[in-house]
Amino acid sequence: MKKNLLIFLLLGVCTIFLSGCTSQEEADNLKSDIADLESEVYNLKNTIEECSSSIEDAQSYAGADYEDMEYALENLQTCDYY
Repeated sequence: MKKNLLIFLLLGVCTIFLSGCTSQEEADNLKSDIADLESEVYNLKNTIEECSSSIEDAQSYAGADYEDMEYALENLQTCDYY
């Protein structure tokens, strides 16, 4: 959540600077940076959804036998954290 907020703040700052740019090259660079940040936000949202799903799956194995719990743990460990 904090990373998303930071990225959105950076997007806002880039937008403010974009309006005061003195050259087209600077404006294009900032637009590219904004596109990169938007892509990163999208990737982070997907990662959060995948992790949430993995956590829910792992929680569903509460009280299950050892093999099922081992599978749930392996599934949870595949989640990419930033």
